[in-house]
Amino acid sequence: MKKVFALMLVSFVGFGLFSCNSDDDNGNNDPVYSVEGRWEVTGFFINGSSQELSCELQGIRQFKADNTYLQEEFISDGNGGCVETSNSPVIGTWNKNGTVLKTTLPGTTSTYELSFVNGNLFELVRTVEGYNFKYTYQRIN
Repeated sequence: MKKVFALMLVSFVGFGLFSCNSDDDNGNNDPVYSVEGRWEVTGFFINGSSQELSCELQGIRQFKADNTYLQEEFISDGNGGCVETSNSPVIGTWNKNGTVLKTTLPGTTSTYELSFVNGNLFELVRTVEGYNFKYTYQRIN
């Protein structure tokens, strides 16, 4: 009886170890990507229509492992160019829960739906007052 009990115990422990492996993926064998790193906005769309990248969308965004968010800040120089402000980079926080990404900068919190195209490209979508804003981000090394 002790041998049967020992075999059952070993079987359950072995099954438990194998079943824990599935917790490491997202349930459908798709790769799991991270926003941690340095990124730049490469595309901006309103209701599906491509827009020119304004000065405010220029610069690097950095998502750090400690949930610190850094965003370089640019403004128009009045002559068709962009200049970095003296406040740059603006420091805030970020967090991700499933496919929801929130960024908080002084005075503003923004919530986006996050989807990865691959490990080096993701999209953020935000709907405000019936307008659908989509931003594409490219990883910077």
